[in-house]
Amino acid sequence: MPITGVKPAPIAFPAGMYRLGVHSAPIVMHLANLAQKKAYREERGFFLVQGGRFIQHLLKDGFKIASLFVTAPEVWKELEDVRRPALNVIENPSQWPAERQYLVDIDRVRRILGSRARPYKHELFAEIARPNWSFPKGKDLQRLIYFHKINYASNLGQLVRTARLFGWQAAARSRNSIDFFAPDVLAHSRAQTIYMPHKVQDLNEFVQFANEERLQVILCREIPESQVEHQKPNTLHLWRSDGTVVPHDQIPKRFAIIVSGDQNWDKQDGLDALDLPVIHASIPMPNPVGTLHSSQTAAMVMWELNKLTGWMGNVKQTKVNSDQLHDPDESTGLSEWHESD
Repeated sequence: MPITGVKPAPIAFPAGMYRLGVHSAPIVMHLANLAQKKAYREERGFFLVQGGRFIQHLLKDGFKIASLFVTAPEVWKELEDVRRPALNVIENPSQWPAERQYLVDIDRVRRILGSRARPYKHELFAEIARPNWSFPKGKDLQRLIYFHKINYASNLGQLVRTARLFGWQAAARSRNSIDFFAPDVLAHSRAQTIYMPHKVQDLNEFVQFANEERLQVILCREIPESQVEHQKPNTLHLWRSDGTVVPHDQIPKRFAIIVSGDQNWDKQDGLDALDLPVIHASIPMPNPVGTLHSSQTAAMVMWELNKLTGWMGNVKQTKVNSDQLHDPDESTGLSEWHESD
């Protein structure tokens, strides 16, 4: 008769953690909607952050976690079945404060976050309330940026990350742009969209607000043929709507720039803002390169404007209301996508 030995007892999970199981379909659906639906995020006022390192940063900065989700198998048989960062929470749950902590298997995590998030077997993600921003005004507002028709997550994420780096203090986006809390936008911005105070405004609303705040509106765009003869190589080119070239020493110190996913601005877009005293900005490009990506153009325009005006670009972390209730880890991969409501 063969010797079978004794079957090892399962390792116990912390008693205070809930298990998302077969009876948790409403919670799973709620989380999947937060991950995948812009309108649902806006209605509920919550979003998801993927990645233990960035959840730690948010906790350090005063954010409160509504729900923390730890990816772990249904039954823990061997020590190596659960690894970090999930193991960090299981070993020290009190160091990851949340109103609720859940254990969830990898199959449900994939259904929640979606295949494009490519979660791994020891993933962490959290449900967090949208912060209450303190939107700067008056002399405290020196740099403002508007995102018009930005529909790719990588574009918006990189733009916000760059704007934060160069000292832009606040933002606004058009209603037909992807939102700041889409998981892929959080990832590409390395979570900087969480810290950027922003509003949702039509273009004309934004321009009116900028004028009220006495900010010069600067429009990033491709250089038109009428300005080609006036441009200088490797130099930021600025001009007004009547074609007059703007010398660099006449650039105001405070301004609001507009970046669009479509840099071919014309009257067919219904842009009443072009009839206002707007300065147009472009990066001269020799043939055969006739255009640049909107995020690349905006980055260079912001850099050049900072140099010309002596702006240091130091940004302090935006204070949030901690009484309210992604950039994921480097191992998390993301594929490009469009988002709809």
